[in-house]
Amino acid sequence: MTARTPNRQLRDLVAESGLTYEAVAKSVRAVAAECGLALRTNKSAVEHWIAGATPRGDTGRYLAVALSRHLDRLLTPADLGLAADDEHDNDAIGLTLGADPLDALPPRPYRCPTSTRSPPAPPRPAPATPSAWQRSPPCKT
Repeated sequence: MTARTPNRQLRDLVAESGLTYEAVAKSVRAVAAECGLALRTNKSAVEHWIAGATPRGDTGRYLAVALSRHLDRLLTPADLGLAADDEHDNDAIGLTLGADPLDALPPRPYRCPTSTRSPPAPPRPAPATPSAWQRSPPCKT
């Protein structure tokens, strides 16, 4: 049996957050639920991660988002001492722009000059203060 190396980075960040292992697990489940997933993460799983186990699938990303929200700064799985997956090396959570940033803007509504329909609704105001990483779950798109 291979001995695990304790994850000191994760241990220190959890301690800095002031959360119990149960509260960390609850936060991870809440972030996953925002993505439509029902995880059964519990305090025992958090203990295993701190002891050196690697979270499965996207759980490491959910953990990074949960701790980011509690510590009020952006953390990646690498910041937590978790090995980066090839698939998630760029952990931008879908917040990157292509070659032309204007492509990210929604198209302007087309108005037919002979239309009998009522005018389109006014555009929604921009969201208030939260940063993009605070309001956007790490869901795959």
